[in-house]
Amino acid sequence: MKKKLKVLLVLGTFLLLPFYAFAQEKVLDTEKTLPVTRYFDLKLEHSPQSPFGKTVTFTLYVTPLIDTPKTEILWSSSEALTLTPKHNRFIAMEKGKTYTLKGTLKPKSGGIFNVGASVISWQHDTNYTNSVNETVNFDRDLILQPVSVEYTTSLVLMYIGILLIIGVGIFFIIKLAKKGSEKAKKWLTPPT
Repeated sequence: MKKKLKVLLVLGTFLLLPFYAFAQEKVLDTEKTLPVTRYFDLKLEHSPQSPFGKTVTFTLYVTPLIDTPKTEILWSSSEALTLTPKHNRFIAMEKGKTYTLKGTLKPKSGGIFNVGASVISWQHDTNYTNSVNETVNFDRDLILQPVSVEYTTSLVLMYIGILLIIGVGIFFIIKLAKKGSEKAKKWLTPPT
C-alpha cells in the first residue's frame, strides 16, 4: 500500500509539473510605449488655501516647444468649483520661453475634484494642444485637504488681527464715551 502511494505521488508530481511551467504569467514589455507628441511643457501647481474667502490660486507654467502666435488657455473644473482665470484667454508665445498663468479657484461644496488646463496653439493649417490636470480635495467645511501649515498660520493670524481690531475699536469707543459723557455732564448741569 505504501509503495502504491509513493508511485502515485511521484507520477502525480511528474504529470502536474508541466502545468505549473505553463501557468506562468506573461510579463509585458513596458519599454515599448507609443510616441507622445508634445507641443508644450506644462506644469500645474496650487498655492496654499487663503483663509479669506477660502480661495486657492493655481499657477500654470507653460513652455512652448513651438512658436505660437495665437495660444488659447482653457481652464476646466467641476461645477462645484468656481475657477476664474487671471490672464487673457489668447496669448502669443515664443518657443522656449516659460509663461506663468494664474487662476483662482473657489469651492462651492466639498469633495474630490479634477482641475485642468488645456493649452491650444491655433495655426492656419492645424491646431496643437496639450493638457495637464491636478486633483484637489475639499472637506465639508470647504478646506483644502491636507491642510497646509501656511493655511493654519494664516488662519491664526487672521483671528489675531480680528481680535486686535475689536480691541482697538473697544478702546476708542471707551475714550469717545468718556469724552462724550464729560460734555453731556457739562451740558446737562444747570448754570449756578
